[in-house]
Amino acid sequence: MDYLVVLDGHRGCGLGDALMTWAIQTLESNGTTAIDPKVVYGNDVERFYERYGFKPALLVMCRQ
Repeated sequence: MDYLVVLDGHRGCGLGDALMTWAIQTLESNGTTAIDPKVVYGNDVERFYERYGFKPALLVMCRQ
């Protein structure tokens, strides 16, 4: 799975929670033992993932 996205106009309606619950249950029922979502630094979605037990584990630095 590459992306799990709820468009701005649909946020706050429970869609993200439903998608995340479905994704976690589906991945775990298929034997997945590690889930590591990638979040762009400064993105407010970090708090969303923390509600599901995810914690920051890696900082990737880049220079463009």
